[in-house]
Amino acid sequence: MIEPTNRDEVIQLDLSPAAAVTRLRRLRTADGIVMAIENSTVPTALIPNPLAVGDWLYSFLEQRNLSIVRALQHFRAVNTSDEIAAQMGIAPHNALLLITRVGLYGGPAPDRTHRYLLPQRLLRFRRGIAQVVTSSHHQRG
Repeated sequence: MIEPTNRDEVIQLDLSPAAAVTRLRRLRTADGIVMAIENSTVPTALIPNPLAVGDWLYSFLEQRNLSIVRALQHFRAVNTSDEIAAQMGIAPHNALLLITRVGLYGGPAPDRTHRYLLPQRLLRFRRGIAQVVTSSHHQRG
C-alpha cells in the first residue's frame, strides 16, 4: 500500500513531509499460530509497486543492490489493541514486545523501518531456550 509519510517516518527515514512510502504488513506464523506482526515501511522511490515485492522483502531489495549494512533497534512494551489481539488470537490489552528496526543500506539516509509486535508466549519460549542453554553450559564447566 502506498501512503503519505507520517511525522515519525519523516524523521526516521530522512524524508520530505510530502514524500510517499510503501507499507507492507505481514503476519509471521508457525504451525498456524501468529508469532509476530511485521510492518515494514520503505520510501516509495525504492518500492514504487508493492505488488512486485512478492514473499521476500529482503530478496527483492538485494536484487536491487539495497542490502542492509547497518540497523538501529529499539525495544519497548506496548498493550494490544482489539484489532491486533484478534489477529494474534490473544486477549486485548495484553503486553507485547514492540521492536522497531531502522535499516540502512549504505546510502546517505535510512531506507526502511520494520516494526515487529511479539506476544508474551513467544517471549516465554525464547526465555526457556536461554535457560536451557545456560543450564547446559554450567553443567559442562
